[in-house]
Amino acid sequence: MNKMKLGTKLVAAFLAVGVIPFAVIGLISLYSASQALDEQAFEHMRSVRQLKKIQIENYFEDKMNLMRDVQKNLRFIQSIEAFTQVFPQGLESPAYRQLYAQRVGPLKLFMDVFGFYDVFLIDLDGNVVFTVSRESDLGANLKTGKLSDSGLARAFREGSSRPILVDFSWYTPSNEAAAFLATPVNDNNGKFLGVAAFQVSLTAINKIMQERTGLGQTGETYLLGPDKRMRSDSFLDSQNRSVKASFAGNIKDNGVDTEASRAALGGQIGEELIIDYNGNSVLSAYTPVKIGNLKWALMAEINESEAFAAVYTLEWIMGVVAVIGIIIITIMALLVARSLRRPIAAAVDGLKLVAQGDFTLQLEQAYLKRGDEIGDMMRDLQGTSDNLSTTVQEVMLATNAVADSTNEISQGNQDLSERTQQQASAIEETASAVEQMTGSVKHNAENAQNANVLASRTSTMAQEGGQVVEETVTAMEAVTESSNKISEITNLVNEIAFQTNLLALNAAVEAARAGEAGRGFAVVAGEVRNLAGRSASAAKEIQGLITDTVGKVEQGNELVAKSGSLLHEIIENVQNVAGTIGEISASSQEQAQGIDEINKAVAQMDDAVQQNAALVEEAASSSENMAAAAEELRSQMAQFKVRGQTGGSPKPNKAKSPAAKKPSLEPPAKKQEEPKDDFFDDGGLDGFEQF
Repeated sequence: MNKMKLGTKLVAAFLAVGVIPFAVIGLISLYSASQALDEQAFEHMRSVRQLKKIQIENYFEDKMNLMRDVQKNLRFIQSIEAFTQVFPQGLESPAYRQLYAQRVGPLKLFMDVFGFYDVFLIDLDGNVVFTVSRESDLGANLKTGKLSDSGLARAFREGSSRPILVDFSWYTPSNEAAAFLATPVNDNNGKFLGVAAFQVSLTAINKIMQERTGLGQTGETYLLGPDKRMRSDSFLDSQNRSVKASFAGNIKDNGVDTEASRAALGGQIGEELIIDYNGNSVLSAYTPVKIGNLKWALMAEINESEAFAAVYTLEWIMGVVAVIGIIIITIMALLVARSLRRPIAAAVDGLKLVAQGDFTLQLEQAYLKRGDEIGDMMRDLQGTSDNLSTTVQEVMLATNAVADSTNEISQGNQDLSERTQQQASAIEETASAVEQMTGSVKHNAENAQNANVLASRTSTMAQEGGQVVEETVTAMEAVTESSNKISEITNLVNEIAFQTNLLALNAAVEAARAGEAGRGFAVVAGEVRNLAGRSASAAKEIQGLITDTVGKVEQGNELVAKSGSLLHEIIENVQNVAGTIGEISASSQEQAQGIDEINKAVAQMDDAVQQNAALVEEAASSSENMAAAAEELRSQMAQFKVRGQTGGSPKPNKAKSPAAKKPSLEPPAKKQEEPKDDFFDDGGLDGFEQF
C-alpha cells in the first residue's frame, strides 16, 4: 500500500467507499432475488408436477369408475351373452357376422367417447369373442393360446373378480406396449358372464402428460413404471423414449434411470437439480403416482438454464448495473483524485527538485492561489525554495572566492616546488658530473704515472737497443770483411781450376799423341779436366752467393745504420715524453685534490637544496589539501541550481603534488593551465542526484 501512487490510492479509496457498499447491497439483493426466483422455479415445477399427478390420477380413477359402470351395463351384458352363444359357430359364420354388425357400432362409440384403443369381450373359457379393432387377438384363447402370457390374459384372469388395471407390457397383436382395464360382467341375477377388457390409449395419456402449459421450450412431464420404462412418450426425445421404443429397447438407451427416477419409484417426493437421460442439467420435480393397484413415477423436468432464466437475467441486469455504477464511481473518483493529485504531484516534483539541489522551482499561480491546505503547502514550498536559492547563491559566491584564492596559493606552491625540484635536479646533475670528472682526473693521473713509468722503461730499453744496433753494425762489418776474403779465395780456386783444366787439356793432347800408350793417361786427364770444370762451376756459384751476401750485408749495414740513427732519435723523444708525462702526472694530482674540494662543496649544496625541496613539498601538500577541500566544497555547491544562474565552468583541475622527496633526473612536468570558474555552468549540475 505504501508503494502505491497517491492518485491510485485516492481512486482505490473512492472505489472502496463507493463500490464495496454498492457491491454488498447488490449481492444481498441479488442473493435474495435469486433465492426467491429459485424458489419460484421450484414451486412452479412442484405445481406442474402436482397438476399432472392430479390429472393422471383422475384419468385412471375415472376409468376405474367406468369399469364399475360397465360391470352392470345392460349393453355389455347383452353383448357378451350374444357373442358367447354365436362364437362356437365361427367368426365367419353368418350369425356372428350379423351379430358383430349389430353390436360393433355402439361399442365403438363407447370406445371413442371414453378414449380407449380397443374393447374386448371375453367369455368364461377365455375366448376373445369380440374386439372393435379386429386385430389378431380376435378369437384367441387367453388360457391356452399364444396370448396366454400377455397383458390381456392377465387382465382376464385378474378382472374375473374385480375391476383391475394391468400395467404396460409388450402386446404383439398391436405391435406395441399396451395396458389394459378389465372388469367382470354379471347379469341381473349376479351370474358371472365373462370379462369386458379395454386397451388403454396412449394418446389419451400423452395428451395429459405432454400438455405444455408452464413448461417452456425444454420442459416435459412423463410417467415411468417400476421397471424404469416409459409409461408415456417423452416430448423431448419421442424417438428413443416413447413407450413403444422403451419396451422394444433397453433401459439405458430407451428408459430413464436417474437419481430422481429412482427416488420417485422409491416412494419419495422432491425436486432437485440432476443430470437427465440426455446428459443435461435439469430441475426435476418427481413424485410417486398410485394408479389403481399400480405404482408409477411422475417426472416433471425443465432445463436448468430455462428454469433459472429469470435468475440469470437478474444476474445479468445486476451485473450491468454494477458495471455502470463502478464506471460512474470510477469517473467521479478519477475526477476528484485528479483535482487532488495534480497539485500534490506538482509539490512532489518541486520537492524532488529541491532534494536534487535545484532551487529554480516556480509553481503555477493556480496552485499558489488556492485557499485550502494544499494552497498553504504550495506557498510554503515556494517560499522554502526561494529562501534556499538565496542562501545557496551567497554560499556559492563565498565558495568561489575561497576556491580561487586557494587555487592561486596551490599553483604558486606548485611552481615553487617545480623550480626547487629543477634546482635540486640541476645540482644533483652537477654533483654527478663533478664526481664523474673527479674519477676521470684520478684515472688520468694514474694513467700519467703509469705512462711515466712505461716511458722510463722504454727509454732504458731504447738505449739498450742502441747498443745492440751498434754491436750489430760491428758484426755486419766483420761479416763483410769475411765475405770479401772468401771472395778472394774463391777467385783463387777459380784460377786454379782454370789452370788445372789447361793442364788436363795439354795432358789429353799429349796422351793422344802417345797413342795407345797414352790412352790411360788420357782417361785420367779427362777426369781431371772434369773435376777442374766442376770446381770452376762450384767456385762460380760460391762467388755468386758471396757477391749476393755481400750486397745484402751492405744493405743490412745501411739499414742498421738507419735504425741506429732512428733509435737515437726515439731515445731522445722518449726521454722528452717521459718528462712531459711526469709534469702531467703532477698536474693531475693537483687537479684531483681541487675537484675533491669542489665535490664536497656541491654535496653540501645538494643537502641544502634537498631540505628546501622537502619544506616546499610540505607547503605544496598543505596548499593542495586546502585546494582540494575548497574544490570539494565548490563541487558540492556546483550541484545546486539557483535563480539567475546563466552559466558556469568546469571544475578547476587539481594541482599536482611534488614527485618525490628526492628529486629525480627526469625533466619536470609542465605547468597546468589556470582553472576556470565553472560553478554557474549548467553542465556542472548534470550529475547531481542527492541533496
